Order: sequence, then C-alpha cells, then structure tokens
Amino acid sequence: MRRHATRRAHAAPEEPGDRPRLAVLIPAHNEQERISAAIDGLWEQTRRPDLIVVVTDNCTDDTAGVAAAHGAQVFPTRGDIHNGIAMVVATTLVAAGVAVFKLVQTGSAEAVAGPFVW
Repeated sequence: MRRHATRRAHAAPEEPGDRPRLAVLIPAHNEQERISAAIDGLWEQTRRPDLIVVVTDNCTDDTAGVAAAHGAQVFPTRGDIHNGIAMVVATTLVAAGVAVFKLVQTGSAEAVAGPFVW
C-alpha cells in the first residue's frame, strides 16, 4: 500500500530517502498581491521544497487563501507581534530534521531565502 494515496499537484516528486528534507517558511502580512509569485517561484526551483509554510498575521486581505491555492500550508494568526507561531513551526521542523529556510522580502524582485535564523 502506498504511503500517500494522493499528492498535492505542487508537491516535490518522490526521491530517495537519503536527501535532506527542505521546508521554506514565509511570514506574511497582507501579501495577497505578491505571495503567489513567491510560492510559484519556490515550486519552480531545481530542488523544490518538500513543504512551503506561510504564517499569516493579522491579514485583512486574502493572503491565506491565495497561499493555500498555490500549494502552501497556511497557519493564520492574530496578534502574534513577535512571530512566535512562525518560530514554533520552524523550530518543530528543525527538530524533526528538516532544513528550514525563511523567505523575506516577498514584495521585491529579489526575494531572499536564508537558513532559519530569527
């Protein structure tokens, strides 16, 4: 029996289990107009992430809906002024052996992804 009967359309293809798992964390606030390009760009990389997590905080637009529609897992929050939820998600992934990168500057032409450092 297969481990997963169905996979998301954007999910990374199955590869040998010896490669490190990779996740990208995107803290976002009212990024509805830009988040889809950032997520799609990550899925188009040669080494696609296994997981893209968008942590939205106090969004008054449809950032969460757009992110989910583009294959990201979304954690909506309210009042998380110090990005505590994003920190918990990242720390949990790191503890599970996943390499985590944080994407910043989703609104610029040159988004930056770096190793998880808060």
